[in-house]
Amino acid sequence: MIICSCNALSDKDIKAAIQSGASRPSEIYTARKCRVQCGNCTSGIVCLLKEAIRQNSTNSTLCPIPADSPAQLGVYPQ
Repeated sequence: MIICSCNALSDKDIKAAIQSGASRPSEIYTARKCRVQCGNCTSGIVCLLKEAIRQNSTNSTLCPIPADSPAQLGVYPQ
Protein backbone atom coordinates (compact mmCIF):
# COMPACT_ATOMS: atom_id res chain seq x y z
CA MET A 1 0.00 0.00 0.00
CA ILE A 2 1.30 3.48 -0.83
CA ILE A 3 1.83 5.51 2.35
CA CYS A 4 3.56 8.53 0.79
CA SER A 5 2.17 9.49 -2.60
CA CYS A 6 4.63 12.38 -3.01
CA ASN A 7 7.59 9.98 -2.91
CA ALA A 8 5.76 6.78 -3.92
CA LEU A 9 6.77 5.08 -0.65
CA SER A 10 4.92 1.91 0.15
CA ASP A 11 4.46 0.28 3.53
CA LYS A 12 7.04 -2.30 2.38
CA ASP A 13 9.56 0.48 1.64
CA ILE A 14 8.99 1.97 5.07
CA LYS A 15 9.19 -1.40 6.83
CA ALA A 16 12.45 -2.14 4.99
CA ALA A 17 13.91 1.16 6.22
CA ILE A 18 12.79 0.33 9.77
CA GLN A 19 14.39 -3.11 9.51
CA SER A 20 17.60 -1.38 8.41
CA GLY A 21 17.59 0.69 11.59
CA ALA A 22 15.51 3.79 10.85
CA SER A 23 13.64 4.85 13.98
CA ARG A 24 12.33 8.28 12.98
CA PRO A 25 10.45 9.52 9.92
CA SER A 26 13.45 11.63 8.86
CA GLU A 27 15.64 8.52 8.93
CA ILE A 28 13.13 6.65 6.77
CA TYR A 29 13.20 9.44 4.17
CA THR A 30 17.00 9.44 4.24
CA ALA A 31 17.15 5.66 3.88
CA ARG A 32 14.80 5.82 0.89
CA LYS A 33 16.76 8.75 -0.62
CA CYS A 34 13.88 11.23 -0.59
CA ARG A 35 12.51 14.11 1.47
CA VAL A 36 9.22 14.91 3.13
CA GLN A 37 7.05 16.93 0.75
CA CYS A 38 3.54 17.72 2.02
CA GLY A 39 3.78 15.86 5.35
CA ASN A 40 0.44 14.06 5.00
CA CYS A 41 2.16 10.68 5.29
CA THR A 42 3.77 11.41 8.66
CA SER A 43 0.97 9.86 10.70
CA GLY A 44 1.10 6.67 8.61
CA ILE A 45 4.87 6.45 8.99
CA VAL A 46 4.62 7.00 12.74
CA CYS A 47 1.97 4.28 12.92
CA LEU A 48 4.30 1.82 11.16
CA LEU A 49 7.15 2.82 13.48
CA LYS A 50 5.01 2.29 16.57
CA GLU A 51 3.86 -1.07 15.21
CA ALA A 52 7.49 -2.11 14.74
CA ILE A 53 8.31 -0.98 18.27
CA ARG A 54 5.44 -3.03 19.69
CA GLN A 55 6.44 -6.10 17.69
CA ASN A 56 10.08 -5.81 18.73
CA SER A 57 9.57 -4.51 22.25
CA THR A 58 11.75 -7.13 23.91
CA ASN A 59 14.65 -7.01 21.44
CA SER A 60 14.22 -3.60 19.88
CA THR A 61 16.87 -0.95 19.44
CA LEU A 62 14.15 1.48 18.36
CA CYS A 63 13.09 4.24 20.73
CA PRO A 64 9.48 5.32 21.32
CA ILE A 65 8.55 8.35 19.27
CA PRO A 66 6.61 11.23 20.79
CA ALA A 67 3.81 12.29 18.47
CA ASP A 68 3.43 15.82 19.80
CA SER A 69 4.78 17.71 16.82
CA PRO A 70 6.46 17.12 13.47
CA ALA A 71 9.64 18.75 14.80
CA GLN A 72 9.88 16.15 17.57
CA LEU A 73 9.42 13.49 14.91
CA GLY A 74 12.29 14.80 12.85
CA VAL A 75 9.99 15.82 10.01
CA TYR A 76 10.62 19.22 8.55
CA PRO A 77 8.54 20.03 5.44
CA GLN A 78 10.63 21.71 2.78
